[in-house]
Amino acid sequence: MNLTYSQILSRFVSLPAGSFDRDGLHLELTGLLPAIEEKGYVPSFVFQIEHPAGTAAGEIRLRVGNTRELICYRGHIGYDVHPEFRGHRLAAKSVSLLLPLANAVGLSEVYLTCDPENQASARSIELAGGEFIEELALPPSEEMYQEGKRSVLRYVIKTVPPAKGSGN
Repeated sequence: MNLTYSQILSRFVSLPAGSFDRDGLHLELTGLLPAIEEKGYVPSFVFQIEHPAGTAAGEIRLRVGNTRELICYRGHIGYDVHPEFRGHRLAAKSVSLLLPLANAVGLSEVYLTCDPENQASARSIELAGGEFIEELALPPSEEMYQEGKRSVLRYVIKTVPPAKGSGN
């Protein structure tokens, strides 16, 4: 899947008002990052996570593409919640808010990864509906490997819930 910026933005704009709000939590689009082919990066939406009190609580990104590195090691969605806001399920809620956008840009499922030692992140992914797939060793070519990490836990989330009465 290789969408142009105009296709990506038109799919974002076509989502209904309030698509990025739930229970006072709001995701504010702050940027669209370009692909960096030599690093294997795909275009990304960048959102600020806004706490119900209106305070910036972190950041979440939706990466639009399906490279091997993305699916296996980096994940379609990455987030960082500021320490003072952790423990309130903001990451899990924010991931859930991005699923309709992921579907709108052609991702029927998204992959998320986290460090095996980061149990809070693993729990956030599970609360958002992530199904554990496997633990994968990072290849030495990955930036995370060069930063000292050696493996990631890999999860998948369907972007469209099963139809009612489908038995799933």
